[in-house]
Amino acid sequence: MMVLHMTKLRGFVGAAVLVMLSACGPAEEQLSGDGELSSSSIELSSVIPVPDAEMLQALTSSCQPASEGNCIGAGYLVCTDWSAQYECAPKTACDPLNPICKTRVDGQLVTTGTEYQDRNSYRVCSNSQGGTCTEFRFDRARTCGCGGGYPISET
Repeated sequence: MMVLHMTKLRGFVGAAVLVMLSACGPAEEQLSGDGELSSSSIELSSVIPVPDAEMLQALTSSCQPASEGNCIGAGYLVCTDWSAQYECAPKTACDPLNPICKTRVDGQLVTTGTEYQDRNSYRVCSNSQGGTCTEFRFDRARTCGCGGGYPISET
């Protein structure tokens, strides 16, 4: 009977040691993304520059190509929210012949005129060394109704 208790005790101790050792594995630090901010994330957020008028003027004078994810991929893991979209180029001239925008008038399909407006938004990301990186989103908005009236053949 004593042997049976010793065998059970050894099995229990072995299982307990196994559980304790597996709990002592390497700690995994959760990278801050869209979840809760860690204290280091909060510290890094305080070093991200706030854009001034000169920086904003430079942004609105030319469109930046889309680069969403480039900073995160390069290790800049703490990012601000995306800015509001802003117009980064003049609206295109009305294209009265573009068939993308159309309507039907008296049974005939006609153009209504098309304009495009390029827009950017951005966010600033930082790394643990205090470096910053800016990502951009690019969008082209279409507006219909600036002119037109040209017949479109239906094929």
